[in-house]
Amino acid sequence: MKYFIGSIIGICFTGLVFGQNVDIRPYINNGNQLYDSARFRSAATLYKHALILDSTSFDAWFNFASALYNAEKYMLASEAFFRAAKLQSDSVLQAETYYGAGNSFVQLQQYQNAMLAYKKALLLNPLDDDARYNYAYAKIKFDEQQKSKNHNETDDSKDKDEKDIPNEYILQIKQQADELVMQYKFVEAAELLKNAGSKDESLYEHFGEYVQYVSEIATIFMNHNNKKQ
Repeated sequence: MKYFIGSIIGICFTGLVFGQNVDIRPYINNGNQLYDSARFRSAATLYKHALILDSTSFDAWFNFASALYNAEKYMLASEAFFRAAKLQSDSVLQAETYYGAGNSFVQLQQYQNAMLAYKKALLLNPLDDDARYNYAYAKIKFDEQQKSKNHNETDDSKDKDEKDIPNEYILQIKQQADELVMQYKFVEAAELLKNAGSKDESLYEHFGEYVQYVSEIATIFMNHNNKKQ
C-alpha cells in the first residue's frame, strides 16, 4: 500500500523489485537489506554500482529511485524514476514509476510536474486510487501556489480596461467551483463551470486554464466510476 501525500510520505513503495541479472544481483540484494534497515544512502550507493554494471536494468533504476526518494534526494529520484519508466513495458509497473516521480515533485513543491506524472500513472493504471488522490492533492496545492504568487505580485495595472476584470457573476462561479474542488467534487465543479461558460464566455478568458484542469480531473473520476460499474 502506498502512502497518501495528505498525511505522511514514508517509504515510497513497500517492496523493492529484486534484480534478475546475475551479475548485479549481489548489489541489488545487499542494497535491499540496507533499504529495509532504512540506510537509504548506502542502499542507493549499491544500486548505483549495479547500474554501472547494467544501465538497462529496470530493477536497479527503480530501487535506486526509491532509495534516493527516502534519502530526500527528490530531484535525483524523479530523474531515476523516469529512467526506470523507459525500461519497463508492463503498464502497472510503469505506472508505479510515474507515481514515484509524482511524489518526488510534490516534495519539491513542483505541483504542475507532479500532476503530469500522476496523470501518466493514471493513464497506465486507471484503477490506482492513490495516484488519483495524489493528483487531486497536487492540483489543489498548485492552485494555492498560483493564488499566493498572484497575491504577492505588485499590481501595476490600475488603468486596466473594465473588460479585463472578471465580472461579479464569474467571480461567484469561480468561488463556488473552488469550494466543490476542496470537497473533491470535481465532476460537479466541472459541470458548474461548463454551464457558466455557456452563459458567459468571459469565464474562459479569465479562468480558462483552471476550467481545463478541473475538467481533466473530472474526466479521470468519471472514467474510474464507469470502470467500477
